[in-house]
Amino acid sequence: MRRSELPLQPANTEGNPRKHIKKYPEEKRERFLSGAELRRIGEVLREMEAEGIELPSAILAARLLILTGCRLNEIMTLQWAHVDLAERVLRLPDSKSGAKIVHLGQPAVELLRDAQRIDGNPWVITGNSARRS
Repeated sequence: MRRSELPLQPANTEGNPRKHIKKYPEEKRERFLSGAELRRIGEVLREMEAEGIELPSAILAARLLILTGCRLNEIMTLQWAHVDLAERVLRLPDSKSGAKIVHLGQPAVELLRDAQRIDGNPWVITGNSARRS
């Protein structure tokens, strides 16, 4: 590789050494899990559930991520008030791109219908901390 092809500009030893490194342009990527990957994730989640390895709320979060395509923060901050099972939608008031509606397939509806609710707790994904339990 010739020096002119390297992602460096003229050297300057003072200050932040990364300051002169040119960033390559970020290209948008779109990748979907293969059928084999989805099956393996399902197997692992069922094993963790059966053995009690992980909190049920963490397993619920992983399944909702897969079934809805939502962002992690959208699932982790999801409140029961945002869930409309009759209309089969999530009404997210504050997603990264603003308010949005997420349509739910039957597996996601069943998952949410069967999810454990804690009286007085507005969160779908509960934790074991005082803030989110």
